[in-house]
Amino acid sequence: LWSGVDDVFHLPDGQAVGYGEWGPIDGWRRPKPEYWHVKKIYSPVKIITRQIPEAEPGKPMLIPLENRHQFTDMKEIRIQWKLPDEVGTASMSLAPRQSGLLKIWPKKVPLAGEKIELYFYSPQGMLIDQYVIQVGSQVKELLIEKNLKEPSLQVHERIVQVILGESQWIFDAATGKLRTVVTHGTEVLTDGPELMVLPLKTGPCNTEHSLHIEPLNNTCLNWSGKVTQTGKRDDMVYVEVSGQYDEADIQLEYQFLPTGQVVINYELTARVDVNPRQVGLVFIVPGAFDQLSWQRQGQWTSYPDGHLGRTEGYARPFDVKQGNALVFGQPPEWSWEQDGHTMGINDFRATRDNLLWATLTDSSGRGIKLHRQGNCAVRTWVNGQHISFLAASFSTAGGDLFFSSHLADERQVLTAGDTFKGRFVLELL
Repeated sequence: LWSGVDDVFHLPDGQAVGYGEWGPIDGWRRPKPEYWHVKKIYSPVKIITRQIPEAEPGKPMLIPLENRHQFTDMKEIRIQWKLPDEVGTASMSLAPRQSGLLKIWPKKVPLAGEKIELYFYSPQGMLIDQYVIQVGSQVKELLIEKNLKEPSLQVHERIVQVILGESQWIFDAATGKLRTVVTHGTEVLTDGPELMVLPLKTGPCNTEHSLHIEPLNNTCLNWSGKVTQTGKRDDMVYVEVSGQYDEADIQLEYQFLPTGQVVINYELTARVDVNPRQVGLVFIVPGAFDQLSWQRQGQWTSYPDGHLGRTEGYARPFDVKQGNALVFGQPPEWSWEQDGHTMGINDFRATRDNLLWATLTDSSGRGIKLHRQGNCAVRTWVNGQHISFLAASFSTAGGDLFFSSHLADERQVLTAGDTFKGRFVLELL
């Protein structure tokens, strides 16, 4: 660890100096997301498996475990477990630096797909680590496909209209952009999508730290395009759009399916050299659609409540307790994830990768749902009276110079003439 606490120091005149906010805890000693990662990395109780076989009646559940303590036997560790309908404790004797099987004896044999939560506490009562392990195979969620009428297509001089069940998608024929998307009489999308090829951005390591960091949410510039082709294939309607930005040429195809889903395929050809941080499409929704929910595959099986990386969750742009921002010199009464500004709190603006699905809805439950299609990430932020919703086909960590060599293998540098393809599946709720 380079720094345990953020290297930011507030002078009496209100000015902030230092190297930067790179500690796993901030100046108020609030844990940041990295704090949990550090704890997991250093954890002396390791469970590598994410799934165990179903237990047979009369036999224990067996969980492979490593004791990475240097001196402490696992018999000194307090172990608690939790199933959907039962809680209990366990114990085991396992010498330091040894591996073994933890035995759990529930009264009721867990069903396939259920999960067991495990908590390990030190002799001093501190939480060492926690895990969530799946029992047996995951029970697949049955997707109930909507029985809609076949989508209809109407091509006019200035607009192209697609009717899909109770929703209408209206394109501007001259520009290829969506004018509006309406479902059940409610406007869900107001503009876009716009291509985002967000470049990596970093700066020198100076002591003149500033708390005023310019956000980098720029979409590509100077769009010029049009609807190039429309038609029907089997029971599907399609609309093709071709255009260009300063940064890239792009071809999009919207496929409207009778299941109620809309598949968006796009291919860009770079016009400039760029090392991107995120590549995807940004959709614009009305400000009332400010309730974000998601489910994703996590780096860890378990996260603390409210952690940015949690595998499922719910977030809104602002917290009623604290409004928009920190006040200089006043200790915050909320967690780091709730810190915010005009674009929303950290929890709302965070990138969620390894996505399974994400929704952005209003108070009535209407809105937009993004389904996983290959590698997919999502990010949202307040944009004036609207919400920007980025569906990213590529997302990597930032341009911090200290980590550039570690991240080199996952970068996807584009030079002029290179192509990049993406695919999304949307559904209106």
